[in-house]
Amino acid sequence: MDVDLEAVRAEYDRLDRLLGIDTRFVGLSFSRRMTKQYGVCTFRGAHPEQIRLAEFLRREPQQLLMTARHEYAHAAAALLTGRPHGHDAAWKTVCARIGCPGERLSKPCPAMLERQREREMSRAPRTFYVVECLNCHRQSRYQRRGKVVRALESGRGGCVCRACGARRFGLRIEQEGKGI
Repeated sequence: MDVDLEAVRAEYDRLDRLLGIDTRFVGLSFSRRMTKQYGVCTFRGAHPEQIRLAEFLRREPQQLLMTARHEYAHAAAALLTGRPHGHDAAWKTVCARIGCPGERLSKPCPAMLERQREREMSRAPRTFYVVECLNCHRQSRYQRRGKVVRALESGRGGCVCRACGARRFGLRIEQEGKGI
C-alpha cells in the first residue's frame, strides 16, 4: 500500500489543530535520493522550510507515519519556541504530545534495505589510480584523474615522492578492488 503526500499533509493538519500552529507553509516532498536517512526537516534560519521523506517509505506505511511525525516534531518545536531544536527536551516534549516516539534513530526497515541493495547493484564499479614510487614503493590511491595522475599519464613527470624524494613513479589502474 502506497501512501501519498496528501495523507501525510492531512496528518500534519490534524497535528496542527492539536498544537495550535500552522505548518501549511512548510514544504513536503518525497526524495528518491535518500537511501539511509528516513527523513529531514530543513530550516532557513529559525523557520522550518521543507520536510523531505524517503521515497522507499511509501511501501512501509507505519514507518512512514512515524517518520513524518518525527520530522513534524522538528518543525513544530521550532514554531512553538522560535528556534530550531535537534533531538533535545523541547523536541521530545512535542513528540510526546503528538504520539511519536522521542527517539533519534529508527531501526532499518525492509524497504530501506531493499532500496540500498538496488542502488548497490546499479552502481558502476569505481576506478582507482594507484601511483607507486619506484624507489621506496610507497603507494598513493586516487579516485580522480587529478594533476598527479594526468602528469604521469602524459609522461611529463614533475612529481616528487614525499617519503624519499625520488622522481620515478609507476601508475596502475584498479577497478573496485581488482587490478586491471
